[in-house]
Amino acid sequence: MKKIFNILFYISICVVVISGIFGFIYDYLIWDKTVVPDYIFNIFCIPGNICLMYIIIRYFFQKKKRK
Repeated sequence: MKKIFNILFYISICVVVISGIFGFIYDYLIWDKTVVPDYIFNIFCIPGNICLMYIIIRYFFQKKKRK
């Protein structure tokens, strides 16, 4: 079970990094935001936010478990 949680953790870190890179490119490097459709923005941002919430929840549960 611990191995599954570790694999999910590493996958979520990868998704958050990819989503963060896309967010940086979208916000700071693309001048005309109408070129990128809304569904592509949502495809990157929604899984990134979900994985970020998983990382935060896992951090707090591990912190609570250590005490």
